[in-house]
Formats: sequence, structure tokens, C-alpha cells
Amino acid sequence: MNKEKGITLIALIITVIVLLILAGAAITIGLNENDIFAKANTAKVEWNKSIEQEELDIKEALSYIGTKIPNDLNIGDTVNWTPSGHYTWDYNYYCEAAHENLSTKMLYSGEEVPSDAEYSTLNVTSDNMDLTISSWKVLKIDKDNNTVVLVPSVPTRAKIMLGGAQGYNNGVKLLNDACSSLYGNYMGVKAKSINLEYILSLIPEEKRQELISKNIESSFGMKNTEPYTTNKMYPAIFEEEQPDSINPSTGYSGKILKSGDSRDSLIEISNSKKTAGASLDPIFTNIALRLSDMVDYLDDYSDLIFSGIQSENQDTRYWIANRSTLLKDDVCVYAVNLISGYGTQIYLPTFKSDGSAMMYEASLFPIVELTSGTIKEGEGGTYTYEPFK
Repeated sequence: MNKEKGITLIALIITVIVLLILAGAAITIGLNENDIFAKANTAKVEWNKSIEQEELDIKEALSYIGTKIPNDLNIGDTVNWTPSGHYTWDYNYYCEAAHENLSTKMLYSGEEVPSDAEYSTLNVTSDNMDLTISSWKVLKIDKDNNTVVLVPSVPTRAKIMLGGAQGYNNGVKLLNDACSSLYGNYMGVKAKSINLEYILSLIPEEKRQELISKNIESSFGMKNTEPYTTNKMYPAIFEEEQPDSINPSTGYSGKILKSGDSRDSLIEISNSKKTAGASLDPIFTNIALRLSDMVDYLDDYSDLIFSGIQSENQDTRYWIANRSTLLKDDVCVYAVNLISGYGTQIYLPTFKSDGSAMMYEASLFPIVELTSGTIKEGEGGTYTYEPFK
């Protein structure tokens, strides 16, 4: 009997110990209840993110299938499609002062503007202002990769501004970003601003070199006899374009930007312009190609690239995403380039090394590459495009 009672007592002690352990665990769980719920919520957020990423990965994979292209689609054919997008045009990046006529003259194109309109920053959309493009022309067809390149039938009616050191610093990126947001806001659709390099890429290599040598100025790639020792201001991006032109050297060791390159980020207005130490010794980089020569060398592409450009009609000019520098006797001129109704690819000086700034406006002319979606036959010999959804 004593043995049996001893066994019962031990069992009782073990039971009490187990209950104490369970009670301690329950208390611990209770104390950490908030932490558990927080972790659960975090896990839920991460799960949702993974689902969203998986959906994006699927769409991205599907985009590589390519664009469905009709067999009879040809270069020069009209494709009807009205993309929709949004972009914020902020004066802190495109120039150095708010301009009232940005709203009244450029983007609203005659529409009444409220008296309290905010002129410094303008939210622009491609579907409710004169940035709408509904008619496109086929510029390139690649049936091996199932891609099609479109350009507008005419440049945008609305014009956008670039000016000052900021216009030079950010102009290339702003033009590309605006075109991407306004016209490339779809899976499998890529959009950017037209630039000189793209235009020249349409010309066979041998003819391309002939065109450049025919139009290039003798001072291209050259420096002045003497560097600038008085007028020696420069836009901030110039440190990346021509680091060796700034004396004393900045010691910049990164990638030297070409005229059509843009930085990964926009330059802030607080850092828009600088002054060289002892002197400024820039290189002449402008190439002014006459429209008449480019038409001859571009052959079938000329009517598409220069659509809407009328000789000696300044209103039809559009930006091309390139910068250039020109050297005068007393100042260096920093310019953004465009295609002009006067019949040439020209430069517009936005900033000079003496600190003076200029403002200009011109239309957008996006290049749109379709890597997915469907092009269908429409009415009257035209086609329609439906992006992948």
C-alpha cells in the first residue's frame, strides 16, 4: 500500500509541474500577444507582396511573347490608338523660375485657366489636354522578334518648356520620362523621346558617316584657343559630360555622359549650376544637320520622322532629347536640340557661361515600341492597337 501511495504522490508532483509549465507558457504567450499579431500581420503583407510580384512576373513573361502583327502591315501604315498617362511637369526641374504662360500658352492651349492656377507645377495627362496622340505611323517592323515601332502622325499640339541650367541638366531625362509616362504606361509598351542617335540609326552606316561629315562643323570636338577665365559658369551635369573641361579638375571618375544620355535621377534646383575655379575649357559638341540632307539620306523614313514639320513654320518644331555645347568668343553656350520648321536640326541655348538663361517651348515627339498586344485591321486601310492587359 505504501508503494502504491508513493507512486501516486510522484504522479501528482509530475502533474503539478506540467501544469506549472503550461501556465508559464500561457502567461508568456499572453505577454507576447501583440508581438505575435504583429508578426502575423507582417507575414500577411509579405504574402500579398509575393502574390503581386508573381502577377507582375507572369505579365512580364507574357510580354515576351511579342506583338501580334498582321501579315500585310507595312512601314508608313496608320495605327489608331490613344494611350493614357500622367506626368508632373515641375519648374524646379525644367527651368529655374515659375512661368505663368506654362499653363496659359503651352499646355492648356487656349482653355481658360483658373485665376488661382498653380503655375510652378503642372500635372499633365495625355487624355485631357493637347498632349493626346491618337494617330500613329509604323516606323519599324521586326517580325523575328514580334515588335513594332510607332511614331506620331504629327507632333503634340501642346508645347512644353525647357530653360536655364535646369533645362540643360534635366531636359533629356524629362523628355524621356514624360514620353514614357504619357505614352508607355502599359505592359509591353516602351516610350521615349526621339533623339538624334535614333534618327541616325535609321540610316545605313556608310551613308550615315557621309551625312555627318557633310554637315559637321570644323570646330566639332575642338576647344577654343584660350579657355574662359571670366565667364566660366556651367550646368551641374557638365561635370559628368566633360569633367576634363573644368579646371581645376573635379576628379570625377564615373561614366562620361553623351549628348543623349540622362542621369538616373534629376538634378535639384539647389545644385543646378556651378562656377569653375581657374578656368572653363569646354569642347564644341553641336552637330547641326540640315533637314533637306536628312530627308535625302533617310529615304522612306523621312516622311515619318518629319511628319507635321512644315518648312519655315516655327510652330511645328519638336524637341529631340540631346544636349550640345557651342563655343563663342566670350561665352560657352549650353543648348538642348530640336527639329525646327525652318528646315534643320538646331540647338536652342538654355544657359550660357556668363550666367544668362533663356526659355523655349516645343512639342513632344515620342518613339513607342510595342513588344506585346495586338494590332488589328481597322477601317479605311488603317489599323488599331490593343495593349496587353
